[in-house]
Amino acid sequence: MTRTQTIVAMLTVLTVTSIAHALPPVATPTPAPARVALEVGVAAGETLERDLYLGLTIGAGYRWTSWLWVHALASIATAPVVRFAGADQVEGANNRLAAVRAGLEAHLCTRTAVFCGIAGIDLGYRYDKFTSRVDTQDRSGPAAIARLGLDFGSDVLRVRPVLEGTSTATADTTAFVLGLAYRQ
Repeated sequence: MTRTQTIVAMLTVLTVTSIAHALPPVATPTPAPARVALEVGVAAGETLERDLYLGLTIGAGYRWTSWLWVHALASIATAPVVRFAGADQVEGANNRLAAVRAGLEAHLCTRTAVFCGIAGIDLGYRYDKFTSRVDTQDRSGPAAIARLGLDFGSDVLRVRPVLEGTSTATADTTAFVLGLAYRQ
């Protein structure tokens, strides 16, 4: 190789590498944030008589904006009536509960969205029927539910421990819901 050929080859290499460094890097597309979520959970709460109920929940959500979700939830639960004062104990009584509701949920997340705080409010209908051998009370009606909790995990699976307060015409009650959400 002559001296001229060597210089031309070196200039060619320098030019090509300079152009390559000047071009923007090929970007790998970042996945879009999840728009839809499906959730199942377990709930524990109190009834009007302050008895403990256990239940199941199923819900779905849609990301409306970067921080606001619209969601709907259905739940069923039952509570054996156990009064802790012996004279109040009603043998064979139970409380059946069910609810359907929809509302908004705000998410305040870390930069990576691995950990979020959530707050929300729902409106819906709560079926609440107390039954014993001597009495049946139907306390069903409209309900307003306020929620405060956490939402953490991966882009696909999220754990959601939430404290809820429910207000109806007959009572204000609280519940703890532990949900597992799948996002896509």
